Amino acid sequence: MSPQTQEEARKQRQSLMDEQIGKLEFLMKKIDRDIGYNFWKKYVASAFWSQISTPINLVITFLTAITTAQAQSPDLIPQTVFSQLAIVSLIITTLNTFFRPHTQFATNTEFLQKWNDIGIRFEKEYYDKIIIQSLSEDDIKTIKEKIKKYEQIQDDMNVVRKSEGTNTVNFLTDLLFLLCYSTCIRKYKRWLSHDQKIANEMDEETTKKHTNESKQVITQERINSDLRVTMTEIKRGEEYALKRIHERYDELEKTSRKDPQQNIFDLFDEKRIPSEPASPPPPPPTQPPPPPTFTIDQNVQIVQPVQDV
Repeated sequence: MSPQTQEEARKQRQSLMDEQIGKLEFLMKKIDRDIGYNFWKKYVASAFWSQISTPINLVITFLTAITTAQAQSPDLIPQTVFSQLAIVSLIITTLNTFFRPHTQFATNTEFLQKWNDIGIRFEKEYYDKIIIQSLSEDDIKTIKEKIKKYEQIQDDMNVVRKSEGTNTVNFLTDLLFLLCYSTCIRKYKRWLSHDQKIANEMDEETTKKHTNESKQVITQERINSDLRVTMTEIKRGEEYALKRIHERYDELEKTSRKDPQQNIFDLFDEKRIPSEPASPPPPPPTQPPPPPTFTIDQNVQIVQPVQDV
């Protein structure tokens, strides 16, 4: 088979693979949405009829007990009160017979369980991942088998929809469901919404962890880079200092050649470290003046001090 023919065959397999994968992803999203929609719809209807049927049945049971007791003991309650209770019991019984809340509750609960079973099957198939390693015929066959399983789940969903019939349709519960679907359960419209939320939280934690690790790596790299720059500057400073020392040594060596008696290291020390200037000698101590002498003039007879000049 020529290389051109092999390339055409590979492109055909790639096109078929992309088509099958696209169909598989479409079925997964559609089934996930449909199961979530119908499950929540039956859940809201079951909850509504449960809250209606339980109080009505309790009131009917209570009124029936009072009516029976009144038939056995006529003086149990006044006749006017008994008549009013009978009228109320008649109205409630009529409404219960017409709307059949208990029957609606049981029917919606039954279909709720069916949608729950289908959701469990879909969840099992969803997490049974397939691994595609190449464009071989076995991989294409694996994808087709997965599509058939999803199509079977979709057929079962259609059977459940047909079996519901018109007796489960109620515009009041449908309106209540639409309100709930748009408000309190808007984040959980799909069957796997909660699982996807958990997966997103795990991805965020993993991303945050990788980000922190990346920041630590970047910080360490910056430290290493700054350290390399500092060491380079220190090395350059040492090289410059050594160069200046050698230049000074050469100058002093030339000077020592003019005066062989002079030690080059003495010159180096004298030039390198200049000596401090000598302090001036201290002034001589001042002598105290000599004591005054006295002379006596015989003629004048006056005593006066005479100082040496």
